[in-house]
Amino acid sequence: MFMLDQVKRGDPRLRWLATLFFCGFAILLVGLWYVQVVSRNKYENSLKVQSFRTVRVPAARGRILDRNGKVLADNQPRYNINLFLEDIRGQFTFEYTNSLVKEFAAKNGRRPKTLAEKAELSERARYRVVSNIVWQVSTAVLPQPLVLNPFAFEKHYAEKRAIPMPLVTDLTPQQIALFMERASDLPGIELEVEPYRFYPFGSLASHVLGYVLREQKSDEPGSENEMNFHYRLPDYQGAIGLEELRGTAGAKAILVNNIGYRQSEETWVEPAPGKNVMVTLDLELQKAAERSLLMSGPDTRGSVVVVNCKTGDILAMASAPSYDLNMFVRPREFGTNDWNRLQDEVLTPQYNRALQGAYQPGSIFKIVVGLACLENGIMSPDETVTVPSSQLYWVGRRSIRDTAPPGVYDFKEAFKHSCNCYFIEFGLKAGLDRIVEMGNDRGGGERRKVIETTAGGGTGRSAGKPDGGERSAGASGTGIEG
Repeated sequence: MFMLDQVKRGDPRLRWLATLFFCGFAILLVGLWYVQVVSRNKYENSLKVQSFRTVRVPAARGRILDRNGKVLADNQPRYNINLFLEDIRGQFTFEYTNSLVKEFAAKNGRRPKTLAEKAELSERARYRVVSNIVWQVSTAVLPQPLVLNPFAFEKHYAEKRAIPMPLVTDLTPQQIALFMERASDLPGIELEVEPYRFYPFGSLASHVLGYVLREQKSDEPGSENEMNFHYRLPDYQGAIGLEELRGTAGAKAILVNNIGYRQSEETWVEPAPGKNVMVTLDLELQKAAERSLLMSGPDTRGSVVVVNCKTGDILAMASAPSYDLNMFVRPREFGTNDWNRLQDEVLTPQYNRALQGAYQPGSIFKIVVGLACLENGIMSPDETVTVPSSQLYWVGRRSIRDTAPPGVYDFKEAFKHSCNCYFIEFGLKAGLDRIVEMGNDRGGGERRKVIETTAGGGTGRSAGKPDGGERSAGASGTGIEG
C-alpha cells in the first residue's frame, strides 16, 4: 500500500519501477499461457509418439574347464567401433539444407517440392554424412580400407535407428591405440567392448566342446524367445557339444522420439553370465590322444577314447580329422583352404567319430564276453583252450589270427594275454543274446554324464555314472578308419 500511495503522489522513479514489475509479470503470464494452452497439443503429441524399444543384451558364456581346472574354452574382449546416429542428426539437417537443396535448385531451377524429392535428398544427405565419417575412420584413425554399403546403412536407419550402427568389428591392439589417440574429434563415434568366444588350444577336443555360430533369430517382435524384443544385439549360440550351454540374456529399454532417435535408455535386467562347466577330460591326456592320431598323417580318420575304468570318467576323447573352433568366431583369420577342408566329403572333419563312428569294440569287449560266460555257467575259470601253432581260429570259412602265443590257456592266462581263440570259443557257446544282455547290464549303449555346471568356476566334476539326460561324451569303441 505504501508503494501504491507513492505512485499516486507522482514519484517518477517508483512509477517506472512499478511499470517494469507489471510488464515482467505480464510476460511470465503470457509465456505460461503459451506453454499450457497454445503449445498443449504439441507436447501431448510428442509424449504420445515417444515410446520404449526393448533390446536383448547377450550374456557372456561360461568357461569350459578340464578336470584340473585348466581352461579349454574362454571369453575374450572384442573391440568394435560404433556410430550413434542421434549424435549426428544436426549434420544430416545441415547437409540437406546447405548442400543438397542448393545443388538441386542449381540443377532444376527450383527447390524440392514433392515428398519424394525431399525424401530422396534426405537419404542422400544421411549417406553423405555417414560416408564422410567412415572415410575419416578409414584414413585418419585406423587406417583400414572401409566402404559404407548404402543399402545396409539405409536398412539400419529405417529399422534400427535407436541402436548404434557397427562400423568396424574386432579391432587389433594397434587399431585400438590409434582410435584412442585420433578419434576424439569424430562425432557419434564410440568404442564398444563385447565378449566373444576364444579357444586357446584351437582344434583340441573340438568335437566334445562344439562351436558357436552367430545367432539367426529374428529381431522382430513375436519371435520365439525369452520375451519379445524389438532389437537383439549380436549374439552367438552353441551349435553342438558343450557349447549349447549359455547364460541368461539381459534386457534394456530405449526411449525414442517420434522419428525413432534414441532419447535415453534404461537397463531392466542385467545379463547373467553362463555357469562354468568342468568336464572329466584331462588336458594333457587329450593332447596325447590327438598327437597319437596325427602320427598316422594329417588325413587320418579315426578316434581315441580314454576311460577311467574305476569311475567311468571320460579322460580323453579325440576324433580325427579335427578343426579349429576359432574359425566360427573369427572367420577372417582363416583362408579358403581351411573352409574347403571343413566341407570335404571324405575327411568330414565335423563328423565325431568317437560318438558316431561304427568300429569293432576290440579286446576291451572280452570283459563282457567273459562275464556272460561265467554268470551263465558256460565255462569255469579252470577250463582251457589250446591255441594252435598257426595261431588261427576258424569261424566257418573266416580265420581270425590270435596275438597270444601257441599254448594252453585257462581264463586267467587268456585274460592276461588277450587270447582271441579262448574268448571266441566260449563266446560262441554263450550266444549273442546272453552277450548283448550282459553288455546292456553294464551300461553299454547308454549316455554318460561327463559334465557338471558350477557357478563361478567351481571345482566339482561328474562321477561318470550313466545318466541319459546329459549330453553324451562317451564312446563304445575306438579305432582308425582305413
